Amino acid sequence: MLELRGVSVVTTGGRAILSDVDLEIERGALTVVLGPNGAGKTTLLRVMSGEIAPTRGTASLEGSNVRSYGPAALARKRCVLSQSRSVGFAFTAREVVALGRYAYGASDVEGSAKIDEALAVVGALDLRDRPYHLLSGGEAVKVDVARVIAQGSSIALLDEPTNHLDPRVQYDILMLFHELTKAGLTVVAALHDLNHAALFADQLLLMKDGSVVANGAPSEVLSQEMLSRVYDLPCSVARTGSGRPLVIPAYFSSEKGVLDAQCSHSPPEHDVLLVSS
Repeated sequence: MLELRGVSVVTTGGRAILSDVDLEIERGALTVVLGPNGAGKTTLLRVMSGEIAPTRGTASLEGSNVRSYGPAALARKRCVLSQSRSVGFAFTAREVVALGRYAYGASDVEGSAKIDEALAVVGALDLRDRPYHLLSGGEAVKVDVARVIAQGSSIALLDEPTNHLDPRVQYDILMLFHELTKAGLTVVAALHDLNHAALFADQLLLMKDGSVVANGAPSEVLSQEMLSRVYDLPCSVARTGSGRPLVIPAYFSSEKGVLDAQCSHSPPEHDVLLVSS
């Protein structure tokens, strides 16, 4: 599917941004990449996407070097949602989503239906004729996600897709991609929120100083020892009803009692009981 073997990225000044990364992304899973600022998360996604070539090693997509694909062929296999997204023209929301179909060319007979379908999936059909640059942050993210869906690729690479969004929109976006993996989409998302990663990830990569220091299920990766090592973060790690970890910073972890998190929209596996340590 998507593999990195011995991947290193070194600047012209000799600084290592990625160091000898070996990993295999699980097909049809939501893989979350965690790590402090400067850990190499964005660079890792850029190598996976084929945007940049590693200094050493190879990134392979379906058995071929990711950089061996032409632009249109690569776009049909993987889509990218970057941290910084802007449109230099007065496009409508629907026209922005239509950019996701560009790789299919003029003979794209399914394009119009796929665009409207994607807008409907994210609940943004009512935005279709609105100027993109006048949308709120949450509205713009919905349109950006619709573009990713409309592109129809089998792999989605997301760089901090929930950045600067209110909690409900963050949850909705991650829940949407969680549901899309059930339909076969492979998702790799760089996040900062430890508990979002714990709640939604199937596979979790923890990075520090350009290296992957842990790779596995959230319950295996998010331990007090590992978080202290990577983030210098004193914390407690509790468990939800399904066994998923809940990271509680040390300032709060001394508080006693049980937190009953009642919510009308249940997260994956119905994790509604959160127990503090």
